[in-house]
Amino acid sequence: MMRVLIVSALALLPAAAQDEPPKPKGFGKSWVLKVEAKSKGVQQAALQKAMKPHEESLRITGRNPAEAGKTTWELWNFQVAEGWKLDLAVFPALFGKSVQIRRFEINISGEVKADEKKVLWLTHESSGTKLRLANHPKRKADDPEPPDLLQEIEKKLAGGAKRFKVIGDVISNDGYTVQLTIAEALLPRPSEDDGK
Repeated sequence: MMRVLIVSALALLPAAAQDEPPKPKGFGKSWVLKVEAKSKGVQQAALQKAMKPHEESLRITGRNPAEAGKTTWELWNFQVAEGWKLDLAVFPALFGKSVQIRRFEINISGEVKADEKKVLWLTHESSGTKLRLANHPKRKADDPEPPDLLQEIEKKLAGGAKRFKVIGDVISNDGYTVQLTIAEALLPRPSEDDGK
């Protein structure tokens, strides 16, 4: 009889565990997303309330003028949890309909591979977010030509590099593309170095 009760109790455990809400995982190896927005009228309290459903994924770490001496555009810094899959649609909802967002800048690392069309893609390990990599266009017609960072990445890939840290503007066009301003090869992990 005692055996039957123990087995019955054990059979109920998984069902009970499924009813519990998931526990916060923490931010782990977080990455950075900056949002440039015309947000002078945004009230901190309203934004904090809008952030509540995303508190395990996003944290505001700074709010500064985007350009020195000008207050029209602000640069918001967000710390992003390592497991959060990039979704830029979240931000217009956070800031509200009256706020105009001009650009997103990402600072993230991951493994870079070329597809069959030789397009370079970075995959963020923890979230699985895939980002197409592209050279940054000129911001203004009279600006100097930006460096060819894709060519630099290709050379480093040919030399054995696999993982890169990239910084650049994120645009949405059938997925997400990072227009690179910085691309750095990362040292291999010890397990990669040993060939394991």
